[in-house]
Amino acid sequence: MTFSENIKREFIEQIPGKTCCRRALAYGMLFDANAEGDRVFIDLADADYAEFYKSVFERQFSKAVTVSSVKKAGREHYRVEFIFGSVAKRISALDKVDAAMKDYIEFKCNFCRMSFLRGIFLSRGTLTFSAGNNHLEYRIQHPSRAKLYAEFLTACGIAPKIINRKGAVGLYYKKADRIEDILNLLQANNAFFEVMNRRIERDIIMQENRAVNCESVNIMKSVATAQKQLRAIEIIENAGLLDKIGHELTESARLRLEHHSSSLSELAAMHEPPITKSTLNNRFAKIMKMAENIASKK
Repeated sequence: MTFSENIKREFIEQIPGKTCCRRALAYGMLFDANAEGDRVFIDLADADYAEFYKSVFERQFSKAVTVSSVKKAGREHYRVEFIFGSVAKRISALDKVDAAMKDYIEFKCNFCRMSFLRGIFLSRGTLTFSAGNNHLEYRIQHPSRAKLYAEFLTACGIAPKIINRKGAVGLYYKKADRIEDILNLLQANNAFFEVMNRRIERDIIMQENRAVNCESVNIMKSVATAQKQLRAIEIIENAGLLDKIGHELTESARLRLEHHSSSLSELAAMHEPPITKSTLNNRFAKIMKMAENIASKK
């Protein structure tokens, strides 16, 4: 079962108990339906969903609802259909230029909006969540309704991105935190926590990788710096001047010759008495300057 199917099964198993919320759910399910005269119908890809729709509509509208098989793009779909003039009129009004969501559905309690959003997700929502491929999308066939729903989601504080697809308009989200916001609005608790946990796990892995990469870069820098220091010391030694540059510089130079891969902090602690990393860095700066002067005279 896909991630989307798990969410939809969760919604199907949680039919609202309050009449106003069941009504909001039904109108959400019908948001992208078709209306011709008094006839209302919506095509679904899954037979089980079609039977669920039939039961919801029959209970909500007290009308006879039929389910029939139809072919769309060479694939079998299931058409859920009933006759109800007032519902057909309400659906048709969604396609008017001045259409407003408040004219289509009224939220009478705090849970009506959630039920309405669940209804639209049941009809037109999909979600995939995997490494590098987070994608929640509503694929709505009627462009005017896609625009209306995009405005509605934006008013909820979660503006979608929009893409034109063949025969539909896609309203989509790719960022995990935006997907979490949508699931929170839907109160899809199981999916919400799974998505959140996956995002946290991914963030931890990314942080670990960044730390490893950062450490690798630092090691490479330290190795490169040590090689420059060794080259400078070699120039001074070949010139017969290593023991003539002062006790402190000679001590630091010989410790570097003995410990090629040690960090500055480690080398600083080896001195008698120990010195600071900053002091040692200053000594090597003097050694490298001396080496440059020697090399320039050759």
